[in-house]
Amino acid sequence: MVVFAFINPPRAIIDSLPTEWFLGRSENGWMHRELFFEYVANGVNSWLEKENIKKPVILFMDCHESHLTLDLSNFSSHNGAIFYALPPT
Repeated sequence: MVVFAFINPPRAIIDSLPTEWFLGRSENGWMHRELFFEYVANGVNSWLEKENIKKPVILFMDCHESHLTLDLSNFSSHNGAIFYALPPT
């Protein structure tokens, strides 16, 4: 996912991204809880289903607070996604 701080990212940037990538928007261009949930639920999960990838799957992520939410935990347990948070080094 590429996160933009723009309301409407420049068309040239959008057109240059691979079609499999997801676009997101936040006020400051940073990831936040709702945006990460949207990415997993509407992006990653949809892609897994489209590609007929057998679940459960393991998704690796960092321990950023935007990734660790109850909503995401509930969604992942109902949709065959196992999150593994990599510890900081």
